[in-house]
Amino acid sequence: MCWAIATLSASACSGPEEPPSAAKPNGSASVDDTTGASVTTTSATLASTATAMTASAMSSSASTATTGSSSGGVATSSATTSDSAVASSATGVAGAGGSATASSSEAGSETTGTVRVGNCAASTLTSGDHQRTLDIDGMGRSYTLHVPNGYDGTTPLPLVFDFHGLGGSGMQQASSSGYRALADREGFLIAFPDGTENAWNIGQCCTSSQDVDDVAFTRAMIDSIAADACVDLARVYVTGFSNGGGMAYFMACEAADVIAAAAPAAFDMLDPEEPACAPSRPIAVLSSRGTNDTAVPYDGGRGSGNRVTFLGAEQSLARWAEIDGCSETVSSEGGCVYRTECEAGVEIGLCTIEGGGHAPGDADTGWAFLSRFSLP
Repeated sequence: MCWAIATLSASACSGPEEPPSAAKPNGSASVDDTTGASVTTTSATLASTATAMTASAMSSSASTATTGSSSGGVATSSATTSDSAVASSATGVAGAGGSATASSSEAGSETTGTVRVGNCAASTLTSGDHQRTLDIDGMGRSYTLHVPNGYDGTTPLPLVFDFHGLGGSGMQQASSSGYRALADREGFLIAFPDGTENAWNIGQCCTSSQDVDDVAFTRAMIDSIAADACVDLARVYVTGFSNGGGMAYFMACEAADVIAAAAPAAFDMLDPEEPACAPSRPIAVLSSRGTNDTAVPYDGGRGSGNRVTFLGAEQSLARWAEIDGCSETVSSEGGCVYRTECEAGVEIGLCTIEGGGHAPGDADTGWAFLSRFSLP
């Protein structure tokens, strides 16, 4: 599926697309959109790891090698990845509320009972921001991993990916979305990736090269983080602003095998979808949209850059109802409307900010939704 940011033309992508505020469903609050301090450190050697799924064997970008040492509680790591087969077997259903007996050939991560976890035996990460790099198909990629206060490496924590808008950066998103402070308060790991050319390739947009594989990049980040941290791999989530919201949608469509739920903001589905969204399973999605967004019109139509046609906020919710097989049952709370009866027990929703513009969604609302879901 191609989701494209309509705010800037291709020739005008040099400046950051700064979010004006992190909006709540019943209002908006100003946020600090500064980039924040850069942190440079080194992490310990990583072994190859991949996400363990259920009863079938699968292939993944599984071989992740990293060298270095940690110092001062912050780290910069480098890694290379390549495709390799990952053999795993399991009986039963692994996930929240279920039970499973599983075995896996993965190194650095393990499957235990009802929770698929990363490296909880020898995690060396400390609280704070860790600058990390990966090599994806010969291209250096970077991201900031924030480890919450109180992390001790023994309890599996959820992992969130927060994607920046067009022209932005991971650190800019960390400073403006509200999720970093929430991670410290609620106790989850969060990654703020950097897009190639400060953009995300989500179909036919928004990087100049269509060879950039940001889905593979995200999968590799999951593997690398799981090799270094105690991660609950059944609770990996995506969120993002504007073009980053499009990336969150794209991951929901293309990687529902590793992503438990998505919470995009300031973006919609496109009309037409290119390619069509066809997730491997029903997946929970909550969108945040402002009624006065001139970049991505709430009612749909051409974006401000006249590059793409958006389906519209309410029409996008209806599209996800089709994708997830939802009934007509609706509930509402605090400016958000939810379709609560969908296949496999997932839900979808739309939080509308009356008078709101092109802005990030409310992190508290997003996390309250995301954290209710886990992989089956």
